[in-house]
Amino acid sequence: MEESQLIRRAKTISEEHDQDRQKICIEYQALKPSQKVLLQMPLWYHHGADKSKLQLNNRTKEKCLRQNHSIHLINLEEGDVLFDANFEMNNIADGFRIFTKLDDRTEAYEHPNDQVHIEDEQTVEVWCNGTSQQPGTAEARAGGGAWYSPFDDRNAAIAVPKDEKQSAPTAAAIAVLYAILNAPTNKPLRCITTNEQVLKNITEQLTGWNDRGFHNVKDARKGNLDAYRGSMSLAEQATLGIDTIEPILKVNMKFDLKGIKLSTITQSLAYKTIKGQNKAKPRPATERTIGKVQRDLRVENHVTPMAEHLWKSIRDPELPQRIRDFLWKSMHDAHHVGRFWKHIPECEERMMCAHCNEIESLEHILLECDRPWRRLIWEMAKSLWPKTPDHGPWKEPNLGIILGTNLLEFKDAKGKPAPGIKRLYKILITESAHLIWKLRCEAVIDHENDDIPDKETYNRLCQVLNQRLARDQSLTYKPRWKKSALTKKRVLQTWNPIIKDPQKLPSDWIGEAGVLVGIGPFNNFKQHPP
Repeated sequence: MEESQLIRRAKTISEEHDQDRQKICIEYQALKPSQKVLLQMPLWYHHGADKSKLQLNNRTKEKCLRQNHSIHLINLEEGDVLFDANFEMNNIADGFRIFTKLDDRTEAYEHPNDQVHIEDEQTVEVWCNGTSQQPGTAEARAGGGAWYSPFDDRNAAIAVPKDEKQSAPTAAAIAVLYAILNAPTNKPLRCITTNEQVLKNITEQLTGWNDRGFHNVKDARKGNLDAYRGSMSLAEQATLGIDTIEPILKVNMKFDLKGIKLSTITQSLAYKTIKGQNKAKPRPATERTIGKVQRDLRVENHVTPMAEHLWKSIRDPELPQRIRDFLWKSMHDAHHVGRFWKHIPECEERMMCAHCNEIESLEHILLECDRPWRRLIWEMAKSLWPKTPDHGPWKEPNLGIILGTNLLEFKDAKGKPAPGIKRLYKILITESAHLIWKLRCEAVIDHENDDIPDKETYNRLCQVLNQRLARDQSLTYKPRWKKSALTKKRVLQTWNPIIKDPQKLPSDWIGEAGVLVGIGPFNNFKQHPP
């Protein structure tokens, strides 16, 4: 019976025991239950427990074990979690593997026949933990700590190699590997870690990963406080590069299974593996744009975001699909502007901006072009930015800010993260940039490079922002949008500083009609003649 079924049975057996016994006289009896059966008994209200001590089942500790840790059977609380190194294959079908290479076979592993004498008197105990500095950025550094005891020469701070993922789980796993490689073979080894991901990977997921050939695999509680602090101190020391050692990460080829077990492969895993083997080379234009965005964001945030985080940020579900598409093509530098036309016969003149006689790159269109609508839109967006200590000064947009606006950090006057302020800036920047792009396309394609009047530009931006405000209001209706719904608090934090005539509206205006953005009248803005 599966463990989940045992747990469900254990939850109900104690509650229904008395009632069923009275009806049909159900009792649990066995002449000689095996150790396996004994460990499957319910831990609470145990059959052999002292009746006078049943109230002990309702203490704080016992409630925590039941509710927070799902401890319902005896075997779930006893002993350590053991690493099972048995890779013995009992089914001939399990030996067939797919996505291997010709003449690249793993040698059969022969377990040594001689038994190693284990000294049970002294178990080697080591705390293994990891930590990282500036995770998720190009400057991220991670380190692991293996701590045995105070002033022990075996204590080690292990730096994660730069070509490995700089994360706390990676560092903790490397610390565990260090402890294993340096452990005596004639003594039991107990590795203690507070990193639940590493514990789960080693004890639960390893067999499945071997079946999958580690394809598509991405890179305990604090019991002894002194040991925990010791291991974390070593890990932090490793992130700073102080007295660190280099880990040995070579794979023993006898355990390096190639390919995926054919008997367990799924269509999804096969598809992902094939796609992973045929990765497209990065486009030079994309690499240049990502580098530009990373440099601009480093100036603002003082850290460099990872490329994967940039791609994730432009898939933000809060952004309308039209803007997500625009940002994605912009990140790839895939718009048909500028140098795109350089080598296309009879279209070379399209490479130049008809208004400025400069190369019409995306950066030129959004930030440098002297077209009147570009200057007016950015002027209007800046005028909407609240002049409060919490909001701070307006961040002048550049290409990195436009494409990576989701990764900008905003804090209020007290230095606390301000999600409402960040969201308002994101809306102003992305909607303004997208409107500039739309007006440019309309002018070049539909109006033969004629300029669009300032009044129309003003009305278009007002319309875009008011539609975005109305969209946010409707997205707070949870019965319709469910998990995609916005909270009223988030919408109010975003728009309260810039709504029109706030004194005439209730504090909760989400359900009100006709709420508008408080842009000043058209005459307040400097006229931009062509």
